[in-house]
Amino acid sequence: MVASFRLGYAVLPPSLVQPLIAAKALYEPVPPALLEQRALAKFMARGGYLRHLRRLTRLYGERHAFFVREMERELPETFIMQPGDAGLHIYATWKGNIESYERFKALALEEGVVFRDAMRYRLTPGPPAVCFGFAHLEKEEIQEGIRRMRLAWEKCIFSFR
Repeated sequence: MVASFRLGYAVLPPSLVQPLIAAKALYEPVPPALLEQRALAKFMARGGYLRHLRRLTRLYGERHAFFVREMERELPETFIMQPGDAGLHIYATWKGNIESYERFKALALEEGVVFRDAMRYRLTPGPPAVCFGFAHLEKEEIQEGIRRMRLAWEKCIFSFR
């Protein structure tokens, strides 16, 4: 990867365009990747980026809905799936106590399932919560991950008897 290959854009109110251009000129007098920046600008101006966003929104929307449906079907006793219709992650609140959550998380890891503990994103205390990433997975992989979480849940409830 070439260090000077950087692309980016900003959507600004008209009053900030010139001040940003001036600040950028001070910070970086010779802009890198001019050819690539012009290509991206053309791609965006011709509607390519908007088409790309629409396609990904549809794709990830389908995966999001599929993940939620499968979780509610296979593991209704574990998480409350929080409503959402956008993004690449799903936030869910654990239905049980902190001890059962920690046990489930450890057992899920043993089954090869990793999810992000969402409690670290909270400003105030609350019930255990997770942030599931799903966008990088195909439907079959989502089903397999949920199947493994089901195995972890069955071990979890067995260990608390």
